[in-house]
Amino acid sequence: MGYAVGVAFRMHDELGVGCRFLTVDSDQDAVEFYKQMGFQMNLHRDYKNRKYPSMHYDIVAGPPIHD
Repeated sequence: MGYAVGVAFRMHDELGVGCRFLTVDSDQDAVEFYKQMGFQMNLHRDYKNRKYPSMHYDIVAGPPIHD
């Protein structure tokens, strides 16, 4: 996960690519794992009550991810 965030951050920072968030459709059992890394639930009504909860991580303002 740290590698993916690093690549996305470099794309944003060095290349000016419009990459700000990483998103996952998490397994129910993995929600807490992603929350511990700084992912947040997507709260839009289209994402509520899904079998695989949608979550996002803010590449620029999120906490550092350490594998």
